[in-house]
Amino acid sequence: MAPDVAGEIARRLNVPVKYLPFKSPGELADQAVNGVWDIGLIGAEPQRAETIALPPPIPRSKRSSGPFRSPLATIAEVDAAGVRIAVTGRTA
Repeated sequence: MAPDVAGEIARRLNVPVKYLPFKSPGELADQAVNGVWDIGLIGAEPQRAETIALPPPIPRSKRSSGPFRSPLATIAEVDAAGVRIAVTGRTA
C-alpha cells in the first residue's frame, strides 16, 4: 500500500517520486532527523512523534495488512493457543 500512496502523493504534488527502501519502519524513522526522505509511510507510534510530524493514520481494512488476508478476524482468534505472530525487527 505504501508505494501506491507515495505515488499518488507525488502525482498530486506534480513532483517525481523516488522510493528509498528500508529494512524496517524503525530504520526509516531513524533517518527522519538526517533529511534522507521528505515523506515516510510508517505507523504513527508515540515515540516517533517526538521527531516526526505525524498526520492521522491511514485506515486499514479490519482483516488486511497489505496483500495478505489473514483468516483471523477477532482478538480472541489471535490470542488462541497455537497462533504465532511475527514482525520484522525494529517495527516500533
